[in-house]
Amino acid sequence: MKNLILLVFLIISISGFSQVPDYFANNPEWRVSYKFGGYGDCLIVNEYVEYIKGDTLINGKFYQKMHSRGYEYEIWLGPLPSHDCDFTKYYYNHIAACVRQEGRKVYVIIPSENEEQLLYDFDLKVGDTLPVTSFCFPWGGLGMPGVIAIDSLMIGNEYRKVFETTSIFFGNLYEGIGFGGGFLGDCSIFSEFPSDLRCFAINGTPYLPELNGECELNVGFAELPGNLNPLVYPNPASDFFMFEAGRHTENLLFKLYSFSGGEIEANYKKLEQGKYLFDIAKLAKGVYLLKYTDEIKLQGYVKIIKQ
Repeated sequence: MKNLILLVFLIISISGFSQVPDYFANNPEWRVSYKFGGYGDCLIVNEYVEYIKGDTLINGKFYQKMHSRGYEYEIWLGPLPSHDCDFTKYYYNHIAACVRQEGRKVYVIIPSENEEQLLYDFDLKVGDTLPVTSFCFPWGGLGMPGVIAIDSLMIGNEYRKVFETTSIFFGNLYEGIGFGGGFLGDCSIFSEFPSDLRCFAINGTPYLPELNGECELNVGFAELPGNLNPLVYPNPASDFFMFEAGRHTENLLFKLYSFSGGEIEANYKKLEQGKYLFDIAKLAKGVYLLKYTDEIKLQGYVKIIKQ
């Protein structure tokens, strides 16, 4: 009888673990902190929450809309006395990406790129190498981390896989949750300015607080005019690229940064309302970050790849 009970329990456990969770059900939220720069002794700080709200149909496939709400500000890092940085604290709430789940794989479309890419593959085995994705790719000759062990973690009423990797900098990969940088965060092993996942929550209940020990979900509640959702093309680019704002705006200001954080002169001209042409022919091949600011101080970033 005891053996029968044990067998039934084992079958139930294996059956439950083999079922693929719905990663975007039950109001998932990711609390993330991101620090960027140190430009001229000022550090850009973002405190935000990634969350799912609404869906959309793109090329015959249904996607979940992933939003980002939070605030950005700058802090002085230089010697005393402190000085004012470029801008004051501002709030935002916009669509960051469109995501869809296919089995244990997650695909993403970023508004500025308009092309589906693999974001996560949670169907991994020990010995597998993490795939190159739109947010985590090799840099400086480094290879992608490998999986050395697989465990499980109870999230809500279901088990999620936990992948231990070969990189102490990358850490663990959590099924349907992401890694230590959040769901859409920059990969910590390759980014000079990685994001930090503070916690993950479903239906308002936080999980994974051991990552950083903080879980404040109520950030960026102010409703502001919509994000520009710019269209940037071609990207990757060789000699030039176009920047088109997704909504009406009078004037935009731009700053261009190298992947290592240094500011570079942005060579561009305005063609018409909300449309700009950037000349990057003289730039070295690599990854750059374009920062844009509109007339009401709403800002955003676009990753540019120079071929």
